Amino acid sequence: MFRKNEKHRQVGLFGYDYLLGSSYGAFKHTPGYHFHHIIFKQLNEEIFAPLYSDKKSAPNSPINSMVSALLWQQLHNWTFEELERHLQFDVETRMAIGASATFGDVPFSIRTLHLFKNRLAKYEIIHNTNLIAQLFNQMTADQIKSLNVKTNIQRGDTVQLQSNIRKYSRLELLVSGKRLYKSLSEPERQCTKPYLHRI
Repeated sequence: MFRKNEKHRQVGLFGYDYLLGSSYGAFKHTPGYHFHHIIFKQLNEEIFAPLYSDKKSAPNSPINSMVSALLWQQLHNWTFEELERHLQFDVETRMAIGASATFGDVPFSIRTLHLFKNRLAKYEIIHNTNLIAQLFNQMTADQIKSLNVKTNIQRGDTVQLQSNIRKYSRLELLVSGKRLYKSLSEPERQCTKPYLHRI
């Protein structure tokens, strides 16, 4: 049965500010603190409701914590063993995924995290829908709206073929150019003809 996680909205008496004391001010500048506020708190758990039964049953583990943990793990390129260790003993990781400041109190087990990943994969196969991608699309749209970013114009100097193109040899440049040409549609190829004689 799907249930939203609301525990993080209730600030405990002995939270991270109490745990870290005078270091809490510096902690506010860590990636984990910003991840907590930009990703964890903005995560729409209802996107993942279809993974769970409508019938009365055992409620799910906190989805915003599990998705945040998977993203945090990818960000640091950790194994599940490393993630588990950081969830147990690392203040920044615990803050990032919305766990309480009480060590030993982890909102889910690694086994539950694996089951959640299996549900995501099975749902994508059956419904041809990637729920993580759907989440990111919604979060991106929300951030574009809140930051008032204009997305209808892209600056030419921000488009790069590859950041390491200066390291290419002549042969690598030729192969990359050929691949690019093959990926173009016929009208696009016609537009490039005046420039081909320069290559």
